[in-house]
Amino acid sequence: MAKTSPTGVLDAYRKQFEKDFTIILVMRSQEMISGGRMILTFAGRSMPDPASEDCCDIWELLAKSLVDMVKEGLVQESKVHSFNIPQYTPFEDKVKDVIQKEGSFSLHSLNGFALNWPTPGIKTANF
Repeated sequence: MAKTSPTGVLDAYRKQFEKDFTIILVMRSQEMISGGRMILTFAGRSMPDPASEDCCDIWELLAKSLVDMVKEGLVQESKVHSFNIPQYTPFEDKVKDVIQKEGSFSLHSLNGFALNWPTPGIKTANF
């Protein structure tokens, strides 16, 4: 998702995440032993805004690259406009909300951490 994504797109991705994550929790709950614990690790956001830059730098870089490829005649503009990566990075409140609504698990801890992706030769401030 990008800063320019329509609200409807952001909502659709959020709803799909809720549905998919709920299914994961339901299926895992059937496999867990009583009193068992589960650790999940996945990409998320540090801010509530789904188009915030803290999760989307890599996608902004890809978008800029695709625009450059259109300018160079390597890719058709219509192909870029129809290109989609179905990626949703949830904010921790949404993760908590889905776990509580599904009801099979008690949340004992939710920890976020930042990853500094190596970007040799790329200055992210120039995006």
